Amino acid sequence: MSEKSSNYPEEFERRAHRAGDKITPPRRSLVEELARTTDHPTVEELLRGLSMKHPRYTSASIYRSLNMLEELSLIVRHDFNEGTARIEAVTGGHHSHLIDVESGDIVEFTGKRIEALQHEMAQRLGYELIDYKLEIYARSKGSTAGTDEVGRALAKRRQSPNVVRA
Repeated sequence: MSEKSSNYPEEFERRAHRAGDKITPPRRSLVEELARTTDHPTVEELLRGLSMKHPRYTSASIYRSLNMLEELSLIVRHDFNEGTARIEAVTGGHHSHLIDVESGDIVEFTGKRIEALQHEMAQRLGYELIDYKLEIYARSKGSTAGTDEVGRALAKRRQSPNVVRA
């Protein structure tokens, strides 16, 4: 997530009220957790983090809450080829992701050249760019790992994701 917004919980309440959605204590806790997190958690990771405070909060409850947050345009679900969705709070600025297939690091970055190239390509092909999503899968230049190890690295990443800001 780019720049964390301290008013993310307030924005949630404003949009939820406008849409007529209930603001329950577990939902408020989920939003606060998303505002605090510096990574892209899975539903299971969110449930683990919230279960102490809300023991009856189930994965079904979290999925319902996440669906609501997605309808309110407050989260984005990412699939970084892991077989599970990762959740990111929408707090402003567009950014792209570089995923290190060996370490699991997720590097968020922006670049004027990339932005310009996306617009240029759309125009060249006769389109107007509305939005784009860029995910780059890479390994460190110093890596000597072969392609057979990439699958093992992805499995390792599923267990311990990291986020690095560029």
